[in-house]
Amino acid sequence: MAWLKAVFIYGHPDSILVPVVMWSTFVLSTAFALLFRKVAWEAAGFWAAFSVFVFVSVVLTVFNGVRSTAPIGGMFMIAYVSIVAFPTAGIVRLLMRLVRSILASRTNTT
Repeated sequence: MAWLKAVFIYGHPDSILVPVVMWSTFVLSTAFALLFRKVAWEAAGFWAAFSVFVFVSVVLTVFNGVRSTAPIGGMFMIAYVSIVAFPTAGIVRLLMRLVRSILASRTNTT
């Protein structure tokens, strides 16, 4: 329970909310980009950012009350997750395309 306090309770001296939000967004954006290949990379990034934003907002509200997102600002949190989600999804898709083209060229040459 101490790790929840360290992450989600405002004013805790060991608060690590921003790194947890950033890493969660990175992991979820990578997973969405890899798992939902038929969806555009922008949509994968959007759904990752939206999911993390909603989850963190709900957990912050549960732990800190209704005005819980006021100190960090909901708009700033949307910006934080967008800064991570969209480039991550785009880079993962770019790497997927690169790997596919390399594998396709290897099978065509042999």
